[in-house]
Amino acid sequence: MTTDSSIEKQKYFYSRNRFLFVLIFSLGLIIRLGNYFNDPGLWYDEARLAINIIDRYYLKLLLPLDDFQVAPILFLWIEKLNIVFFGASELVLRLFPLLCSIFSLPLFYLLAKNLFKDEKTALTSLFIFAITPIQIRYAAEVKQYMTDVLVSLILFWLFSVFLKHGNRKLLILLAFAGVISIFLSNISVMVLFTLCVYWFTSDIFIKKKDHTKYIVMSLWLLTFCVYYYLFINNHMHEQYMLDYWQNNFLPLNPFNAEFWNFFNSRVRETFSEFMIYNQGILVDKFDIVIINLFLIIYFAGLIFMVSRRKTTAIFFMIFPILLHLLLSGFKKYPFEARLALYLSPLVIMTFSYGLVKLYKLSATILKSKYPGIILMILVLSVFSYKLYINYPIENDTIRESIKFINVNYRENQKVYIYYFSKPAFEYYKKTMGLNFSDAAVIGVGKGNIVSPETGLDNLKGVNGEVWLLFSHSLKRDTPDNPENIIMNGLIKRGLLMNSFQTKYSSAYLVMLK
Repeated sequence: MTTDSSIEKQKYFYSRNRFLFVLIFSLGLIIRLGNYFNDPGLWYDEARLAINIIDRYYLKLLLPLDDFQVAPILFLWIEKLNIVFFGASELVLRLFPLLCSIFSLPLFYLLAKNLFKDEKTALTSLFIFAITPIQIRYAAEVKQYMTDVLVSLILFWLFSVFLKHGNRKLLILLAFAGVISIFLSNISVMVLFTLCVYWFTSDIFIKKKDHTKYIVMSLWLLTFCVYYYLFINNHMHEQYMLDYWQNNFLPLNPFNAEFWNFFNSRVRETFSEFMIYNQGILVDKFDIVIINLFLIIYFAGLIFMVSRRKTTAIFFMIFPILLHLLLSGFKKYPFEARLALYLSPLVIMTFSYGLVKLYKLSATILKSKYPGIILMILVLSVFSYKLYINYPIENDTIRESIKFINVNYRENQKVYIYYFSKPAFEYYKKTMGLNFSDAAVIGVGKGNIVSPETGLDNLKGVNGEVWLLFSHSLKRDTPDNPENIIMNGLIKRGLLMNSFQTKYSSAYLVMLK
């Protein structure tokens, strides 16, 4: 029999948890909106996709995109629709990814609650998900990666609700969501395959079987076959993508050192980018210690799940990751942080479950809750610190450097842009209204090989006042940086008259003789 005191206690915890959810959701919302309205210019990769969306009508977006870009059809159409109604500004182009990120917050929380049946795990997971820098970054970027996150969460959440209630209407909704997801996200097929495998394996162990779900699976398969035939099969960019992502395919031979090196490099780097936004190889000793600690907590989460026989949670936390790695081994889909961003909620949930269980275990073993509290505070502080040092999150935006040239440009001056600045320049030429629209591209030689030496060769025989525009200069302090090589070569034969630099881009006016 439920006593009045237990009812009051339940009401208290419900009110407290609801308050914490609203607080964390509001924090995530404010952080995302702040980063969005900071409105950095489009960077190289965004601009390449944005130009395709701006220049093409809906039917032409069904064809392979220019400049080796690839994106789901429905994502492209939604972006195009936004442009038609609201214009082609950076904020408009980034609106849909922002909305995807915002709607992902409550879905993430609900999924964590359904899978782990633990409010502390759900709230801890939500807090990490709300402030992790990689989530903030792609919430304000004209790419489909945040759409991937939302689609995966919708499918997993609908499936978890269906498993709980077994409602036929939920099955119809899940079937419809699966069909739409195939046109909205390239990773949806991996999520749908995960759901199908779960259904097949669960049917092996239960006597009463509902064969209606096989109709749903057949519908998903048919839809994917149509999509594959129309938009994936013999794609003109396939070889380019295979070459570009060659280091992100898992070697399939486990007896080869390269197989294990892949886990120690690519998989570990992806984990570190998910958790603490370390892009590239870990070199900072503090970050190496943190990632090793986080990996211990992550694997502790898996061990706790196994020990408590959370079969469904284990399957959904592990199978999609293994599936993605296997597909990368067959060179079907590379394993890299942005392409695997839809897996980040699963990594965060597993990590959070391990953290919460370690907190509870410390109270049991040490007879004190304070060591667990200290661990929780230290770990969550790392996420807060990583957000603090990276916020607002920007990439190699070129807009301010273009504005500087536009204001200071004079008649008879020439403008040259290094190859990697071309996409962003083309975007701003369409949207900004420039005084100089005939800038020449330098740096591309025979076989489309880009090099600073070729850039200097392109400028031989050029005299007078010349503007140089650079972006994608992520390591400006290194001697082999293209910007340094080209500018040092030009200054030897001329005079630097004016310059402007931001963190990632720069503009120079040089009098060449």
